[in-house]
Amino acid sequence: MKKATILSLLGLLVLAACQTQTDSSSSSSSKSTSTYFEVTSNPIEITTDNQYEVTLNATDTWGFSAQEGQDVTDWLVLKSDKQALTDSSGVAQITAVDSDSSAITITIDSSKITGFSSNGGATLYIMPDSSSIVGTGDNHAHYSETSAKIGKYVIPKVSVDGTIEGEVTQEDGLTFTENQITFQFTVDGEEADSSLMNTEAAKIVLAEGDGYYTSDYTYSDQGLSTKMKNGSISYTIEPEDLQISNSGYELGENGGGRNWSEIGGDGNGNYHLNFKLSGLEYNGLPVSVETFTADVYCYGRTFEVDDGSIYANDVAKWSTTAENNTPVLCDDYTDDLIIDWANDFDASKLKAKDLTLTMKSQYGDTLTLTAGDDFTIETKKNRTTIHVNYTYWAYTPVYQTLTVDVAKKHLTWDEDEYKVDDISHDYSIASVYVYNVMAGGQTGTQTWTIYGLDGLENWQQIFNAPTYTLSAEIDGETRYYSEANGGSLVDEASATSYDASTDTNLQLLDNTIYLTRQYNQTEVKSINGQDVTFTKVYSQAESAIKAPKDVTNVTVKSGFILGDTWEEHLRWPWQTFINEGYQGGRS
Repeated sequence: MKKATILSLLGLLVLAACQTQTDSSSSSSSKSTSTYFEVTSNPIEITTDNQYEVTLNATDTWGFSAQEGQDVTDWLVLKSDKQALTDSSGVAQITAVDSDSSAITITIDSSKITGFSSNGGATLYIMPDSSSIVGTGDNHAHYSETSAKIGKYVIPKVSVDGTIEGEVTQEDGLTFTENQITFQFTVDGEEADSSLMNTEAAKIVLAEGDGYYTSDYTYSDQGLSTKMKNGSISYTIEPEDLQISNSGYELGENGGGRNWSEIGGDGNGNYHLNFKLSGLEYNGLPVSVETFTADVYCYGRTFEVDDGSIYANDVAKWSTTAENNTPVLCDDYTDDLIIDWANDFDASKLKAKDLTLTMKSQYGDTLTLTAGDDFTIETKKNRTTIHVNYTYWAYTPVYQTLTVDVAKKHLTWDEDEYKVDDISHDYSIASVYVYNVMAGGQTGTQTWTIYGLDGLENWQQIFNAPTYTLSAEIDGETRYYSEANGGSLVDEASATSYDASTDTNLQLLDNTIYLTRQYNQTEVKSINGQDVTFTKVYSQAESAIKAPKDVTNVTVKSGFILGDTWEEHLRWPWQTFINEGYQGGRS
C-alpha cells in the first residue's frame, strides 16, 4: 500500500494505533502482545518428560535482545504472571535467534522440571523480561513486560480427605483418634490414571509452621502405605512416627527434657503441625507438593473445676525485707529472704541443708553459700525465713543474682491440689559497692578510676572543683589575699578561694579522673597600689571527690550499690580475717 492511497484513512489508522497502545498498557491480553511479539508456534501440551519448542516473532519496530543459550526459565508464567515453576533456571533455553533478532526459538525440557507452582495443570504463558525486547529503527519506546499464551501443562490436582487428630495424656502419652487421610488425584476433573503415577520417591515430611521449629520433632516417614487405587492413595500416621526431639541432648538418669505441654502449641495445648507430600511423579512430571495439618491436643485444659485450675499456679510467694527489695550482700547486715508457702504446704521440717543459695554473675561466675555458716533458716508450716549473714568483700566477680533452690525432701503438700516441679527463685542483689581505684602517687598526676557507674560524662558529676588560695610572707608573717575592699591582706580563714581545675588540668577520660598536682606557682596581686607576689596554695586533691550520695546524673550498674562513703570496701584486704596481700602503708 502506498502513502497516496491511505491519506483518507490516516485519521482512522492513528486512532487504531492509539487504541492498541491503550490496550497494551492496561492488559496482558492477546491484543496487547501483538504490540511487541507474537507466538507463531503451535500451542504446546506438556504431558510428559520431553522437549517442547516455542517460537516468538517480534512485531514491526521491535526486536529481541537475546542470545542463543540464554536461560529463560523465569519467562514461564501463569495467567496471573506468577512463576509457573518452582525452578528458576535449567528448564527453558533460547536455542535459536534469527540474524536480524526478529525471532527466537525456546526449547523447554520438561525432564528438568522439579516442581510446578500450581496444584494441578494450568495454562502456560511466556513473559520475556524487561531487557529482552527493544525498539528498532525510529522506535524509541520501552518494552513493558507482557505475557502470551503458549499452551498448557497437565498434572493431577491433589486434594486431601480426612483428618489427623491426636491427644496427649499423662497416662498414655500421644495417641491418635484419627490417623488416616486419603490423597485424591484428578486430571481435568476426572480420576487420574493410576498406571501413570510413580510413588517410589514419594515422601511425607514435617513442614514449617507457626509455633514450632521442625527441629522440635523427629518424624519417621514410613512411605505411602498403599499404592494408588481409583485415583487415590491412603496414608496412616502412628504415634511412634512423631516424637518430641531433644536435639541429641543426653538426658539425665531421671529423664525430663522437652515434651508435649499443655501451654505449648498455640499456648493452650493445641498443636497444629504442617506436613507435606512430595516426590510423586505423574507420567514423568512432578506432582505439586501438597500440605496437610495434624492437630494434636495436649492434656490439661479440657476439664472444669469449680474453684479454678486443679493445680495451683504458685506454690510459694517470695519476698525480702531488704530496702528496694534488693538484698545487699556486701554490707555488715543480715538480709532476710522470706518464703510464704501456699495453703496445704507444710515446711515445718525444712532444714538449712535443704536450701542451696548460689550467687551468680553475668559472666558465668558462681559462688555457693554454706548452710549454717553463711545463712541459717527459721521455718514453720507456712513460712520459711532465710537469714543471710554472708558478707562479700571482693570487687570481682560482681554477683547480680542470688538463686535460692529448695529441695523437696522435707516438704509436704496436697498432691491432688499442687503439681510441684522445681522450687527456685532468683533475687536481684547488690554484691559490690561502687568504688574507685586511686593511682599516681603523692606528687604527680593523681587518678581515680570509678567502677560501678554508667553515665559519667564530665568530672563535675563526681568531683568538686579543686581550689587554691594566695599566700605571702609579709613582715615575717604568713598573710593571704582577699578580693574584699579592692584587694587586701587577711588571715587564712578570710582568704579568697579560686577554682584550680584549669591549673590542675582536671579531666574525665573514659571512667578515670585525672588531676595533676602543682607546686611553686605564683600570682601577682596589687595591695594598696603595690604589686605583691603570692604563692598558690592548693587544696588537698583527695578531698575533691564527692561523697557517693552527691554524685549526679549517673546509673548504678547491676550488682553494685552506692555506699555512704568511698571507704566502705576501699581497704577490704586489710581486714584481719583476710590478712594477706597489700596491708596498707608504703613499701
